[in-house]
Amino acid sequence: DQSESAYDFQQRTGRLDLGLYDIAGQPLSFTLRGRSRQDVRARTLSDRTPNSERTDRLYEVALRYQPPSDQFGIEVGRIGIYRFVGIGYLDGALAHFRPVRDFQVGAFGGRVADVDSLSFEGTGSKYGGFVRLAPGGRYSTAGYDAMLAFVHETADGDLSREYLSLESRFGSGSRWSLFQRAE
Repeated sequence: DQSESAYDFQQRTGRLDLGLYDIAGQPLSFTLRGRSRQDVRARTLSDRTPNSERTDRLYEVALRYQPPSDQFGIEVGRIGIYRFVGIGYLDGALAHFRPVRDFQVGAFGGRVADVDSLSFEGTGSKYGGFVRLAPGGRYSTAGYDAMLAFVHETADGDLSREYLSLESRFGSGSRWSLFQRAE
């Protein structure tokens, strides 16, 4: 800013996105995703807007076990929303299995994740279950996938939210895709 106001501003950002697969020859994978950002201003604008401000976020640090048969799987750690948007971030565990070929059931439980920090001190508990119609299997890029989940969240021991989440994906390979979510 070349004016008298001197509102010069810099935003420094570092991102980390690490994925390890087939660990020790097993169907194990590990994912680590985070971001660090620092805003640097030439001067303090107000009490709420200091001249230097930093935010660190840990989006995901999870270990997964999922054999190629896709009959069952388990995830533990800070589970991200890449697979189930409606469940949200979770510090805990998620397990699923396929009783029949195109159908999956599962459950999850843990703490509501606070992604705005590097800590695992969540704001309350979160648990629930889901059913998923996934005819294409684990690596499908075409076809459809639909999931209905029940989510129960508490904060400070009191009920915070209870809801149903409905998600669906439709696609045709890499040509086009459509995602829908209702809560």
